[in-house]
Amino acid sequence: MTIREAAIDDAEAITAIARESWSHDYPEILSR
Repeated sequence: MTIREAAIDDAEAITAIARESWSHDYPEILSR
């Protein structure tokens, strides 16, 4: 795995976590 691939994997994991916490706290943001 290249550094770039690892960075993309990290970004996807962070996005998934952020999305989960946002959907809990700010459902109206994700419904746009």
